[in-house]
Amino acid sequence: MTRSDTSRRGRAVVLLGVLALVVVAVVIAARGVIEAHREASRSTGRSPSSLDDALREEIGAESDGDNLWDTGVGDAFGRYLDERIPGSPTRFYEINLFPNYAFASTQDLVDLLGVSHYEWRRGELSVARVGFIHAGGAPPTFAVDQVPWSRLSTLVDEATERLGVDDPNSRYVQIDNGIYGTDGLTIRVYVTGDASRGGFVIADAQARIIRVNAD
Repeated sequence: MTRSDTSRRGRAVVLLGVLALVVVAVVIAARGVIEAHREASRSTGRSPSSLDDALREEIGAESDGDNLWDTGVGDAFGRYLDERIPGSPTRFYEINLFPNYAFASTQDLVDLLGVSHYEWRRGELSVARVGFIHAGGAPPTFAVDQVPWSRLSTLVDEATERLGVDDPNSRYVQIDNGIYGTDGLTIRVYVTGDASRGGFVIADAQARIIRVNAD
């Protein structure tokens, strides 16, 4: 085998590894979005879907906000997850925030190529299931201190306005570190309404909207 053949084989192995990582990232991302969309479709503005005093006390919220992304609530919930899910700090693949419940996918500490899925609902945090990532590698993770919690509430309001939804009945926030093909920490806000169709926006690590996708 010539040096050229060896070089080409090496490049092929690297390419296969990169492709495996991309496929795994897309699968995890799609799984999170499917779960999020299913939950959002069940939620309407007419149902008791906001935080109550007991839930705010459970997470140590510093305000009386109704949603997990509200100022004084989001940062408290981030600390809550970081303290209760293994890791120092906990390495997250994805966090999905609904008004009064949430999902999170984290790097498994036993197998760093594994993923643990958590659900927080009615004040209880549970492991929904544990999956495993292909040996090609793990998608990028993030820690809660990378999230601009204090800006999420304003971002959600801005997203609602930019999407032209006057009657929002479902809104949620999805956070990842580029598993959808973006660069670095990325925040998506999904909004739907009764009369208007809605859509989603994509924001960067500073909670600045960089793309608007209206239905």
